[in-house]
Amino acid sequence: MHKTRRVDIDGMCFAMFIAMSEISAEIERARREMLKRVPDVLFTIVVALLMSCGGGGGDANPLNDNANDSSSSGSVTISGVLVDPYIEGAILCEDVAPHNGQCDVGEQTSSRTDDNGVFTFSQALTPGSHIIVDAQGYHNGVPYTLDISGVVDDNGAIDVVSPLTALEARGLSTAQIATLFHSAGLNSISAEDIRANPLEGGIESLTDDNKLRRLHASLAAYGMLRTIEGSQRLSQLSGDELYQSTEVAQILQAMVGTITSALSTSVLDSIQGQADLFAQPNFNPPAVSVGVVASTAVTIIDALTKIAYDECNQTDGDDATKVANALAAFNAHKDGIIAQSQNVGIRHYAIENAAVFNAIPAQFQSLLPEEIRDTLASVDDAVIIDTSGATPRTALQSPDVSNVSVEAFADDNASASAVAELSCQASGGQDFPGVIEGSDCDADGYKVAYQTAAQFRVALKTLALVSADGQKHYLIQKDSLEESAVFDISEPKVLAYDSLPQGSYSGIYAEIYYYFLQISIDVGGDPELRAYRIYMSDDNPVAGDTLGYHQGDVVYVTSNNKTTLGWIAPGAPWRGTVTPRPEPDLENGQAKLYSADPDPVTGRQRGPFGGTDFWNDNSTANDVYFMQRDFATHLNVSEESEIQLKFSTRNNWYWEDFNDDGIFGPGVHIDPQDAGLEPDQQRKEAASIEGSWAPVLELPQVLVIE
Repeated sequence: MHKTRRVDIDGMCFAMFIAMSEISAEIERARREMLKRVPDVLFTIVVALLMSCGGGGGDANPLNDNANDSSSSGSVTISGVLVDPYIEGAILCEDVAPHNGQCDVGEQTSSRTDDNGVFTFSQALTPGSHIIVDAQGYHNGVPYTLDISGVVDDNGAIDVVSPLTALEARGLSTAQIATLFHSAGLNSISAEDIRANPLEGGIESLTDDNKLRRLHASLAAYGMLRTIEGSQRLSQLSGDELYQSTEVAQILQAMVGTITSALSTSVLDSIQGQADLFAQPNFNPPAVSVGVVASTAVTIIDALTKIAYDECNQTDGDDATKVANALAAFNAHKDGIIAQSQNVGIRHYAIENAAVFNAIPAQFQSLLPEEIRDTLASVDDAVIIDTSGATPRTALQSPDVSNVSVEAFADDNASASAVAELSCQASGGQDFPGVIEGSDCDADGYKVAYQTAAQFRVALKTLALVSADGQKHYLIQKDSLEESAVFDISEPKVLAYDSLPQGSYSGIYAEIYYYFLQISIDVGGDPELRAYRIYMSDDNPVAGDTLGYHQGDVVYVTSNNKTTLGWIAPGAPWRGTVTPRPEPDLENGQAKLYSADPDPVTGRQRGPFGGTDFWNDNSTANDVYFMQRDFATHLNVSEESEIQLKFSTRNNWYWEDFNDDGIFGPGVHIDPQDAGLEPDQQRKEAASIEGSWAPVLELPQVLVIE
């Protein structure tokens, strides 16, 4: 039983999809025998036509927070740590000889790294194999983009994968690597340090500059390797060629000098001095940790490395010219960026101690420095330096949108005030997003309710404008769902693009991986903020495999959107207690599932937020959910045009309130008339036919700036 309703609401359009979710055979039999009046459990979802957002050219994506944790079966035999510093959320694989630098079919992969960078392999490793990155993770709260690797030792072990071991994997001996660093000015590093964990003993054990030497070397190697990626020839040098390269030596020397200045005990003392200034009565600021200083150094080296890489990549000519320009740009910005260390450090200090500062009485919070208050108000836990020399910023700042001309989507001529203003008469006597809050248009006793999520993000695999001839011109284009650009649109945002080819555009197209929301929820006690991902696309490439995320899955995650805490089972309270994802029951060779209809082509499971009609009508052959809408009139873009997408995001969570308390209680709040029935016979919010729920987003306006 599936149906789609499409309703135009003063220029807004929502797609409502209702999908039956399968319950257990025991409950089904009980339902039929004991309470025939109770209908099948249904899950109602509403998907906004487009959640479009970007950062210019598709690669300025501040948070590409794809934390798709995998679990391995069988006994774990090998473990190690991925570090620069700790890199979390990554997957590695064993690249066996002859090494081709790729993860081929049949080559084993690791677990996803945890917040301490730890990974495990479930089978023995072959001595001499290379351990390479299959799916990138994060360091310092931002995407880690360097492909690093390591070599399995003669005992079949690999303790560490880092930029230092990446040099070894390229053919350098540990003695040669140490010699390179001696020449660059880091004399304390030894051959034995190359394969050692630079954070051995924990980051807080690095209490003097000598103990910091391995981390200095690792970050300097990262900066050097990232910079030479800007030169095709330098990036392909063999170990011996790297060892003998004058250009590599020059870059490494610059990186060593910078990182030893930015990551030192004197910087810790400087940040601590600033922290001590905002002591208040009955409040002593927390001590500044070594971790704060390390995070500060990583932010500094990330910014300078980006400058060097960009200059190297954009310079024409031979390698000497490329490197000379890269180093000139590096040095031109170095002093200005290092000068921001104290400011950057205070922001990382605020992130690390957010719970402490948020507990301060309001009258004292107003006395905290602006950097602390701004950081606490931000939903992101990443600090990025503006490489033009401005102060540190969190990503996705909204540009000025004054004096612009506006071209809106078809069915999107309304202002933000059009949200939740549809009368019952206009809705045809049905409840769904857009209906006035408090209404009960279908007279089932359950009122329309809304809340504005504390956080709202969307993961986009692609975003494109469609030209009049049907061609897609991509603003964002990622090779895989795992690489999707994750954008924070918790507050109204305007995002700009200036690289679109001139011409006439008729519509917009997007492929969506998931939504991330943090909403107030009753899970069986006082309401609390909890974060969830709702998957629109299936990231599992193997039919029948249950380790990935499938269309319609709802998972409980940490508030930074990085760690999965559990799957939400159909009809159950949203406590995230189901983990790992339930195995499917098989019936006639098809996955018959954890929820309703499996994919008719692959037999893959679907979660409670989906169903066959909806997914089949709105997904590519690879189960990637897409949206495409036409403009009311064609959008004409010239060479001088800038395209902006303007978002308004309020009332972005909808549900039918069973007890009229204004609190979302999925699987917890019941119909008062069912209070005396057995729990499996009660009608509940978000768990029965009347209990619709959905993330909702208004379509963005499209602005053309000439």
